[in-house]
Amino acid sequence: MINLDEVLEKKKICASAPCRIDFAGTLDINTFSFPMADLCPVTFNMAIDLRTKVSLLPYERDYIKVSSKGFQDACFESKKAPYDHELGLVFAICDAFDCAGIEVIIESSSPPRSALGGSSVFAVALVSVFMKILNGERVIAKDAALRAHLIESAVAGVPCGLQDHLCAAYGGANAWHWTDVWSWPDVTNTTLLRKNEFENAGKHFLVAYTGKTHDSHSVNTRWREQFVSGKHRNLWNEIALLSHEFCLCFAEKDFSGLGTIVNREVELRLEMTPDVLDNSGRLLYELARKNNCGARFTGAGAGGCMWAVGSEENIKKLESLWRKELSKIKDAMILDTNPEPDGILFEEIHY
Repeated sequence: MINLDEVLEKKKICASAPCRIDFAGTLDINTFSFPMADLCPVTFNMAIDLRTKVSLLPYERDYIKVSSKGFQDACFESKKAPYDHELGLVFAICDAFDCAGIEVIIESSSPPRSALGGSSVFAVALVSVFMKILNGERVIAKDAALRAHLIESAVAGVPCGLQDHLCAAYGGANAWHWTDVWSWPDVTNTTLLRKNEFENAGKHFLVAYTGKTHDSHSVNTRWREQFVSGKHRNLWNEIALLSHEFCLCFAEKDFSGLGTIVNREVELRLEMTPDVLDNSGRLLYELARKNNCGARFTGAGAGGCMWAVGSEENIKKLESLWRKELSKIKDAMILDTNPEPDGILFEEIHY
């Protein structure tokens, strides 16, 4: 076991990673991508500047303490924490790196359980901190994403997608290709935004929190069970084809066209799981459609956030309408956020 208390008494080490909005998620789960490889499925994600920061501080030797807003503090002796605890993933990562004598502080600028990739984001940030401390070298984004994904999948006990970890590690706006299954996880990507395009692209997007936390496990489990049983395969095939159309449209910066594609994908998801949109989500979705925009839930839906895309003029109009409706819902709000070009970022404070 490696006790880091003495190292951390000399310096505070922090890493942050961005949340994301996404399209065609689920196709990055092996259950779907392996048998659909002939359709060359793609998922899209765009990092947003709501970042999750993970800091390591010294703590009692052989013990790990975790503090995160929205959760009760937890402390366990190394290798003795229950991984099914609500903060179990944090302890699992610490145990995987065989580290103790630490307090892990998680600071998120996004609402808790808002379906913006939260667990994957802090997992990438925490893994990056350990890699930085233990290796003392530049952290490779892909390595951080893959390690975080492996640990999260092991704790979850079910197949997990990889795209959230990749977006947290790399940042930016990317199409991730899930085609060459035999070389997995050597996944490839197409960059869809150059750094000088981020500011303008942000004028075409809108992100809102519906006021209700989400439960991705429930929806993802049903999608996976349906697919394994052979149900709705035709709908998943159409989603795979739409994923290509979306990325081509995005590359051409046809934001109005993106709205049409997004709405069609949501229709397919609603056919499979009507509760993927709660009442607030449906209201925002319908408002977007009526105002020539597209709107979609983030992650696996069923609460959390919604994002919209359209022309700059239509997005401005939609923002006003969404604000009016969200003001009637406790905790709901428009999120002040923009596309984020950067992935993992480090900070060291020497005492």
